[in-house]
Amino acid sequence: MNYIIWTGIIIGFAYFLVSIIYAGISSSFAWFWFGIGLVSLIIQRINLYMIQQGIEIPHNLQRLVRCTIAVGFFVFIWVEGIIIVNANQKPKSNADYVIILGAKVRGTTITKSLKARLDTAYDYLIENPNTVAIVSGGKGPGEDISEAAAMEKYLKQKGIDKKRIQLEDKSVNTHQNIKFSRRIAQNDDASFVVVTNGFHIYRATRIARKQGLKRVEGLSAPCDKIMLISYYVREGFAVVKYKLSGMI
Repeated sequence: MNYIIWTGIIIGFAYFLVSIIYAGISSSFAWFWFGIGLVSLIIQRINLYMIQQGIEIPHNLQRLVRCTIAVGFFVFIWVEGIIIVNANQKPKSNADYVIILGAKVRGTTITKSLKARLDTAYDYLIENPNTVAIVSGGKGPGEDISEAAAMEKYLKQKGIDKKRIQLEDKSVNTHQNIKFSRRIAQNDDASFVVVTNGFHIYRATRIARKQGLKRVEGLSAPCDKIMLISYYVREGFAVVKYKLSGMI
């Protein structure tokens, strides 16, 4: 048990430092790693105090703690496995629609994450000239234009005909991305490819199927390798939350 505690301390604080140095102190999920490190440190100090005072935890309680940790670890590995498998799927050609999910825009400039999604979608659109793109994303804090408008501009600059681009500029989360894009398509029997970062594919396609899209696949865009672990861990919690709330 002691090695698990020390692992939590080292990984938690180390990844917290990496996150804030690389992504900034405003990176919300960075504080998850700080919490892991802090809780692990507190447990380590309590454990040391109990050893020094000769206090023993009842065997039944020890078994309960070990079982709880084992079950939690199993669920985590199972969920992450599903996310990883779906991140590596390859969609069929000639889909009727490509739904490109929005990501942060700084002013009017797309971020690296959004550029990766757009470049991935662009390659698919070039290979499948009859596919229509639905760019999906509203205007959030720090954004001078909607994510959809920024995405349309980028695709047009790369040579995609404006007639092949439909704007959905009201959504603020993945659930709304799919819901409002579905309204634009007005055909649940059409074939759809959802373009987003790999860790997000499973949740996005499951939401789409839950909402009634019958033929939907995912197309994975690359994401930042330094933040990869954080993205996948965060997504694991999101999948569990969406599953418990009945959204997937």
